[in-house]
Amino acid sequence: MALRRSGSFASLSMALVAAGAIVLAACASPTSSPSGGGKAAGSYFAGKTITLVAGSSAGGGTDTVNRIIARHLGRFIPGSPTIIVENVAGAGGLTALNRVATAKPDGLTWDGSNSATLLYAQLQGQSQVRYDLTKMIWAGNAFHDSDALWVRSTTPFTDIAAVRNATVPPKLGGQAATHTSVVTPKLVQELTGLKFNIVVGYPGSPEIFLDIERGVLDGRMASYPSLKTQRPDWITNGTVRFLMFVGHQRSPELPNVPALDELTPPDKRNQLALVYSSSIMARAMIGPAGIAPDVAKTVQDAYAEMSKDSAFKSDVAKTGFEPVLAGPQEIQDSVSKVITDNDMKSLLLRVLSTK
Repeated sequence: MALRRSGSFASLSMALVAAGAIVLAACASPTSSPSGGGKAAGSYFAGKTITLVAGSSAGGGTDTVNRIIARHLGRFIPGSPTIIVENVAGAGGLTALNRVATAKPDGLTWDGSNSATLLYAQLQGQSQVRYDLTKMIWAGNAFHDSDALWVRSTTPFTDIAAVRNATVPPKLGGQAATHTSVVTPKLVQELTGLKFNIVVGYPGSPEIFLDIERGVLDGRMASYPSLKTQRPDWITNGTVRFLMFVGHQRSPELPNVPALDELTPPDKRNQLALVYSSSIMARAMIGPAGIAPDVAKTVQDAYAEMSKDSAFKSDVAKTGFEPVLAGPQEIQDSVSKVITDNDMKSLLLRVLSTK
């Protein structure tokens, strides 16, 4: 009898030990690994710091976007991590993206504001590129940007027909050869047959605006929100005239201005994704490849929630951008399409190689 009681007690003890081990494992898993579900991600971020790497010096547009995200995103991430901005200027944002792409994939290092220049650099196979935009993790983009073609109202370019029929094309100011202020009008030329005289090499918007005021330049094809914030009086007092909205549809703010889709022949419209990819990825938030799926989803979900927040929308509106969310998959699909589509890739490389 004693042996039987002893055996029963031993069996019961072993069962209790096994059950205890299961309970301990279940309790430990949410905090020991960043890949144990939504609660795990929440516990994982508690007490930690997320760094947003801004690819510009303090005070610029890229820095501003990162700081808006830093002010708001932490409120929507379980665990309420601290979010800081680290300015890593250089090579038009490439230095910053390299820093993020090679960071530990722990969900604590992100680039809060991208640019299409970084896509162009990858397509060109530039030696300093250490990232692959098809493999990195996109969080989202709530800073909707769109380009417009505008000129001084005193120029003879009254509409697109005047541009098309002009003996001397409008002179547009552009920045670096791989900047969207140069690449976008070059692509528009290829797709629509319009002609522009693109003056490359300006260090930034202020210098371009100054030469437009002086009459050295006729206008620019660049960010419409940036013009609204930097020279709002030019719009309200009629200093500039809008000739084209670079988008699928006309802007509600510019209902009489034709959209790029309207001006592109049907057989070339399949390549418009190349133009629009720049606005979809510009100012998008991106992290290194290899982040645990649940940790990435926690940040992506938080970014989506942030985009609906009234305080966040108010901050975005002050920059001139529209707080319209492009989700991670939309951004990934757009970028991957350009990188993998041979026709679009060939067109872009040809445009980038022309002076």
